[in-house]
Amino acid sequence: MHSLRGAFTKDDKLTGLKSHDWHKLLQFVLPVAIKDCLTEDIRACIYKISSLVRWISSKEIRKDSLESARINAIEAVCMVEKHFPTTILTIQMHLLVHIVDKVSLVGIVHYRWMFFLERFMKTLKSFVRQKARPEGSMAEGWLVQESLVFITEYLSSVDPEMPKLWSKDTDNRVSGEEPQGKGIMRKMDNALRDKIHKFCILNSQAMEKWLQEYEMTKEERLRERACFRRIRGTRNQPYPEHLQILPDFPTSRWLDAKISQARRDGITISEEEEELALGCCDWHM
Repeated sequence: MHSLRGAFTKDDKLTGLKSHDWHKLLQFVLPVAIKDCLTEDIRACIYKISSLVRWISSKEIRKDSLESARINAIEAVCMVEKHFPTTILTIQMHLLVHIVDKVSLVGIVHYRWMFFLERFMKTLKSFVRQKARPEGSMAEGWLVQESLVFITEYLSSVDPEMPKLWSKDTDNRVSGEEPQGKGIMRKMDNALRDKIHKFCILNSQAMEKWLQEYEMTKEERLRERACFRRIRGTRNQPYPEHLQILPDFPTSRWLDAKISQARRDGITISEEEEELALGCCDWHM
């Protein structure tokens, strides 16, 4: 993603970002940023669009998810029409519906999007020396570039110490599984981990039934506590361990136990449910 350093103006507006940068902001940054600053219907609309764009940009798409994605695209456009000004209803918003159909016809977007060509255009525009004839400058500049690559490759075969403009050797800075550069490994604190875990569960359709079951469990626990208090007839005696009040949000231990029990009972559990039940990892970059 493009570095945000220098992308903010004096009045705190973003400028100079590429289309790929805006895609990443919509998919990952914006849903987190609007958590407590917009109304619930606006947040739900943006969450649905973000989830849809994230699905469209996936490198692997299951065929059985096409129908649900098509429904989500139609609902997202309808929600935008309902909650946003009419000026936002451009052809780009309407194209969300047809992009899902196009995925079913020609495959995933990674094979045909234009981000790589846009980056290559930056290289071509750097060859422009005469603004009156930009196409000719690009053609001549690219011809010179290709000629230098060919010449330096030939000279390096004669003298191995000659520098080359292009090399087949692997760059150690970008190879391997470990991230390179000045990144620092930091450990998540419990507060950040709980926030990420809660956000993922609340925005997952597969976890809705477990959230509803947890609410029913909380209500049942409150009734059991009230019954225990009536039987004991005193307020000074503490509650036993199995009647302790439950937290407001289900913990990973509770979700893992419930999903494990459902699996033993023969209920089909999706991979998404299993991953969210385990919670967040302790490390991040």
